[in-house]
Amino acid sequence: MSCNNDQMRARTKAAAHNLAVLKPITLNLIRLHPSNEKEASNHETSSLLPPTAIVPNSSNSTDDVHAIALYAARRSRSAIGCGCTISLVSTGPQLVQPAAPPERNWMPLAVAAAIVIAVSAGAILIFGHGKTGPTVTPINAPVDPYAASLVISQLAMSQSSNLAGGQVTYVDGHIVNQGSRTVTGITVQVLFRDPAHEVAQNETQPMKFIRMRDPYVDVEPVSAAPLKPGGGQDFRLIFDTLAQDWDGAYPDIRIVHVDTK
Repeated sequence: MSCNNDQMRARTKAAAHNLAVLKPITLNLIRLHPSNEKEASNHETSSLLPPTAIVPNSSNSTDDVHAIALYAARRSRSAIGCGCTISLVSTGPQLVQPAAPPERNWMPLAVAAAIVIAVSAGAILIFGHGKTGPTVTPINAPVDPYAASLVISQLAMSQSSNLAGGQVTYVDGHIVNQGSRTVTGITVQVLFRDPAHEVAQNETQPMKFIRMRDPYVDVEPVSAAPLKPGGGQDFRLIFDTLAQDWDGAYPDIRIVHVDTK
């Protein structure tokens, strides 16, 4: 029997393999189909004979082949009715089952997420510990005894926008050490007032010296560049927020603590 195997174009994945499995199954079904009995009804006697008893000739070779097929089919059905197992045609290779996708292991992802959360929480605890709002010093707090030797001048104010969209206010000035000690730290109290000249904002912070101005203004603590006797430095105070009722005037700057050596 010719099945045009040379014309087969099924080459995608396991198509050719699966068709090779279906071919013998199809031939078995055709052979066992009830229509074979009707086609061979005129050869009932011959079909009961074994295939070796039929000698095909040139005139009835086609009918003999049908008779042989019918004989084999009846033998097969008879054997099945007796509880026998008949292997009609070799089933050949088995159908290829598509490989099941591997089950994804979510455990590494869960562990990584837990590590990130733990590190973030630790960073918040470490860097946020002890961090509070601006320090407030009473308005009537005394100034440092050495404050009389530190002269502040050339005050200037400016503002700029930060990444959060808010306004940052800068208070720049110049300070000169007219005393006999080297200053390593300065803490100032800054008082912003309202139109009624009442204190609208009271904030205390360490003074920082301007280290450079180009290409941007950078500051450093006083301890990084101690102020020697007779020396002077430009400084900058930074305020993230200001009171809404501030009158816009320069604030009062009081030196409440000085570190010297």
